[in-house]
Amino acid sequence: MPHKVHSLECYTKVENECSPSGPICDALAPPSGNVPMTVTECGSDVTMCSLVTIAGTADNFTFKSQTASCVPKEDGAGFSSGCYERDDFEKISPDVAEGIKQIEALSGITFDTIEGCICDGNLCNGSIKFAFSISVIISSVMMSFMLFM
Repeated sequence: MPHKVHSLECYTKVENECSPSGPICDALAPPSGNVPMTVTECGSDVTMCSLVTIAGTADNFTFKSQTASCVPKEDGAGFSSGCYERDDFEKISPDVAEGIKQIEALSGITFDTIEGCICDGNLCNGSIKFAFSISVIISSVMMSFMLFM
């Protein structure tokens, strides 16, 4: 009897908070709105799960974003299971660190905290205190600011 191969399952979630409401917060909102924690079967190229939290400020507003997702193998390269802060990105992935700096410079927003946690077991990103897919950090924030500009 052949063995059935199962893909990794991760939680997925998108949750953004922003205040005060207005055009800036509207631009930072995810295009599909907030998505509650959901079990997702990841694709065959996925080897890890993530949970990422970003908190930031600009002139008169604050925001916090939390995203849980599947991490494709190439996005997790160089990272092992654990949690990483902004300073860690400088050492492990200079491209991610540079992308974060560019987003801050273009948007005028300061990321007060960025923490990304990744793990390599089924549904392991449900109990991590904070996490975000490394690629999601750059792509979701960039997308939000492109819509605003």
